[in-house]
Amino acid sequence: MSLTVRKGAFEKTITMPDYIQIDEVSNVQISIQNTTLGAATGSIQVSADNLANASLFDAQNQAMGSLTGLAAGDYILQLTDAQACQSTQNITIKVEVSNDLGADIIPNLVQSQLIAYHDLDAAVQLDIYAANGQWLYKQTLPRGYSYIEAKQIFPVGMYVAVLRSGDKQITKKIVVQ
Repeated sequence: MSLTVRKGAFEKTITMPDYIQIDEVSNVQISIQNTTLGAATGSIQVSADNLANASLFDAQNQAMGSLTGLAAGDYILQLTDAQACQSTQNITIKVEVSNDLGADIIPNLVQSQLIAYHDLDAAVQLDIYAANGQWLYKQTLPRGYSYIEAKQIFPVGMYVAVLRSGDKQITKKIVVQ
């Protein structure tokens, strides 16, 4: 039994003892661990048939040294098997927030900026109060990261930050140094 392929002047015949190599890594399984706000704790675990190498590139096509210690963002995972077949996967590492609101603000000890994050479709309101309960600051946060130049807005001291959306909220103590 044989198969002949012709295209223009090119002709290739494959007989039974030959094999056809499919240019794709097979049985790929990818597990993604998202990162936490303000940290680079994301990771990717990958397995595939005859996996020889897994390389990771950032959105600017710069090679990453590891599949661990990843910040939030978009990555390209390139897999190569033992026969040099390659497959690529687009990977997104997201921020994982572990509270009912799905939003967070860091750090608690502020040198210059507060970083607020949420991935909700609804609006999130940030209110900051002085330690005595006096309301000082209000901002509606866009989806994603927001940077608040706290040191320029607030004098050195202790404050309370409240993130609200609908009937849910989280409260954090923050200290501006």
